[in-house]
Amino acid sequence: MILVATYSSRYCVAIKKFVEDLGYHALATTDGEDAWEIYRGRKKELELAILDANLPHKSGVSIMQEIRAGDPKFPIILLFRSEQKHFIEEENVHCLNNPVDREVLRELVIETTMFG
Repeated sequence: MILVATYSSRYCVAIKKFVEDLGYHALATTDGEDAWEIYRGRKKELELAILDANLPHKSGVSIMQEIRAGDPKFPIILLFRSEQKHFIEEENVHCLNNPVDREVLRELVIETTMFG
């Protein structure tokens, strides 16, 4: 199962559908606090989190840091606005710019869930 959390409901639905079309189950939200609660409640079922860096109420970066505190190897894909700089260098954390290249996202989802 994959957690999808993006700032835009339209974009969130699109990424959730994309992930489901790859054959995965997905849980989706547009709120950072909700994403954190989903992770906490379902972490044993989750294989990957796709988090927007700019979520309301709790940023994707904050969620990543909290996940890392309890599970340093949990795979995360962080999405940044194209104009944002990102310098996160951690194992199993991949940074992509929005709009996401679908082929790159597909490869990362498959790679991180197969070998994560």
